[in-house]
Amino acid sequence: MPSIGSVGLGLTDMPSSHSHRVPFFNNQSGDLFKTFLCKFKELADTHHLVEEERVQTIICYILLELQDLWQLLDGFAWRDWPQLKCKLKEIYGDTSAHYSKKPPVPKESTMHAQMAEEVDIQQYYFKCECQVRYPTSKPV
Repeated sequence: MPSIGSVGLGLTDMPSSHSHRVPFFNNQSGDLFKTFLCKFKELADTHHLVEEERVQTIICYILLELQDLWQLLDGFAWRDWPQLKCKLKEIYGDTSAHYSKKPPVPKESTMHAQMAEEVDIQQYYFKCECQVRYPTSKPV
């Protein structure tokens, strides 16, 4: 039997993505991914979400155009929160500001290694797509 303090908490009681009380990440306006992730963690902890529920829920609090791309990342299909969170940190780092820079051009050998598997191609596409679609500053 759940304790009185935990009654009404869980996945079904998560606030709407339209609420002003929830974190939201759009990779624009200098949004810090680290800040978004901390606020999401607080919300998920408050609602006692398990790792699988965190994977399901996090995409509700991001820009609609990013949702399909995040679903291609390692960890999403298997609902593996630690793996998904690690991949997101790898992509966004502490800030999204680095997406305003030109993407690094991989060496030919690195490019062939990245394109060896479909998953790597999807991840490479995701990085380029974010850099092109969601720059944080106007081009010079």
